[in-house]
Amino acid sequence: MNCVHRGKLLPEGSRRDRAYCDNKCRGLASYYRRKAGVPPPPRWQHPALTSDNLALRSASAHAEQLGEANGWSPSLVRCAMDGLTAVLEHRPPGKPVKLTEIRTRMPRHASSFRVAEVLADLDLLEDDSASSIRSWIDDRTGELPDGFAGAVYAWLLVLLDGDRRAKPRSRTCLYVYFGCVRPLLENWATTRFAKKRGLIFANPTTRLRAEDIPRSLLPMTDDEVLAVQRIAVTPAQRLIVALAAVHAARATAIRHLSLDDLDLPNRRITIAGHGQRLGELPHQTLLAWLDQRRATWPKTPNRHVLINAKTALGAGPVSPEHLKRHLLHQGVYLERVRGDRVLHEALTAGADPLHLALVFNLSHSAASRYAAIAQNLLDDQIEQTAEVRPKGRAGGLDSCP
Repeated sequence: MNCVHRGKLLPEGSRRDRAYCDNKCRGLASYYRRKAGVPPPPRWQHPALTSDNLALRSASAHAEQLGEANGWSPSLVRCAMDGLTAVLEHRPPGKPVKLTEIRTRMPRHASSFRVAEVLADLDLLEDDSASSIRSWIDDRTGELPDGFAGAVYAWLLVLLDGDRRAKPRSRTCLYVYFGCVRPLLENWATTRFAKKRGLIFANPTTRLRAEDIPRSLLPMTDDEVLAVQRIAVTPAQRLIVALAAVHAARATAIRHLSLDDLDLPNRRITIAGHGQRLGELPHQTLLAWLDQRRATWPKTPNRHVLINAKTALGAGPVSPEHLKRHLLHQGVYLERVRGDRVLHEALTAGADPLHLALVFNLSHSAASRYAAIAQNLLDDQIEQTAEVRPKGRAGGLDSCP
């Protein structure tokens, strides 16, 4: 590829859309074009947009539309077109692409997730990941000894599909878990001590029961409050803490809070389906965060209040790990902040469980628990006040001078 202005060969490894040697050459070319009245050359286009393959051309055009609608960067759009070229260039029109094929043939710089998203919109994606992971489970457990194969197979299926007590896990999670357990299983299989000696392994504490320990909750100390203020410095952190400290919002409710739940002109907010008046501190932190959100991701289609660089390209909420990474891992326990708010309201309102249930949308058991804790604290405070109060002189004759 040669420079448009000087005709010299461009350096090896240059970008595909590079047309000039450097910025000086670009400026000179622009000057001479304007002087001669020559229009500028057409902008570089990805080859997939002008491909002879109709499926590739339409898929690339759709990727360009998705990128414009979802705020993809130009580099991300070009990488998506590279991935589409890899899987559609020599494929007959209308033939779907398997998801496993996308993952195996995708260039390293391209995103298989974005390519699959484009093909899914065009009904050209065939999701065969479930069958492939099940074949992987069959192959890996088939290599284990008979004493372990059945139990490990059932365990991996529960990880894959989930059950009443567990959510389904990702393919990566299965690979990591099995990779950690496999060396231990192979080591145990060589000895099989329990089978040779007629022993079994059992948990000796299975049938033991312990009394329920009541949860103790005390108001946050001044040092804890100062520590939270010192750690929560970014607009997102301050918003999360404000929602928990003023409205006693749980982490899940904060993650799923959407823009439709906000009524800033009327100072109203709906948290987990419970409408209430928006406090002053959450109102100020919301305005600061929304300004940063608008400046950072102006074209995001995501309607959730809290977003990050990953969720800004989609429509889902941030993950629980996002909140942990910004607060819990730095020493801010959101549930502690939330509990302090409910307890403070209970101490102020006279330990009324009905009032707590209505204000914070709590269950009757949780409201009663907070009310009981607040009543105990109030009783202790009354006893301490009575002990330190000086006793007056008795009336009657002893009181006469």
